[in-house]
Amino acid sequence: MQPQFLIRKLENQAFSIRGPYSLKQVQNLIQQNSFHLMDEICLHNNYWVSFYEVHELEKILELKEETLRKIFYPEPKTQEDVTKPDIKTKNIPILIFEKSKLWNLLFIIGVLLCVFGFLWVLKSLSF
Repeated sequence: MQPQFLIRKLENQAFSIRGPYSLKQVQNLIQQNSFHLMDEICLHNNYWVSFYEVHELEKILELKEETLRKIFYPEPKTQEDVTKPDIKTKNIPILIFEKSKLWNLLFIIGVLLCVFGFLWVLKSLSF
């Protein structure tokens, strides 16, 4: 009997299980770069292995570790690709409502009322 694999893909912050796939189908999907590092694979009646665990994948998929590393951990093309930030940052205000002093004051008063209310409850519970 040919080994069968299940794939657990992370999509929209939830896992979906796909399969069963044959070894050849999984190898083709890997070559097509269909998986992310957080996706997982399971050989029938075995444990789940994440795609970032290249050493474990080598054992169950009959692919060389070097090949898997090239697919899942590609080398950057230039030094600029390594140092260029991907995240666009914004100026984050120190307080939640920075533009209005009245909102800042109301926010601080609200926080203080919560703290004092919590302390009052603790005091009333202690004997």
